[in-house]
Amino acid sequence: MSSTHWSFAGARAELARLVRQAARSPQVIEVRGTPVAVVLGIDAAHKLAGVPMGGKAKPKAARKTPVKKAPARRAAAKRR
Repeated sequence: MSSTHWSFAGARAELARLVRQAARSPQVIEVRGTPVAVVLGIDAAHKLAGVPMGGKAKPKAARKTPVKKAPARRAAAKRR
């Protein structure tokens, strides 16, 4: 296990260390030698999401969807 690659068992056993190192650089978790997950620090996650530092990430759909007005409703049909 190198400093950026962790076995699943090693990551579970040393979660606090994994999180501290993720704050500095991405950490890869492997299962049977196959990469299955990456742990990122918050700065890297914000950069990846395109959010300024200290800002809150919005769901992708919320960032791109313009506000649309609902179509006007027609008056109810006249009753006889």
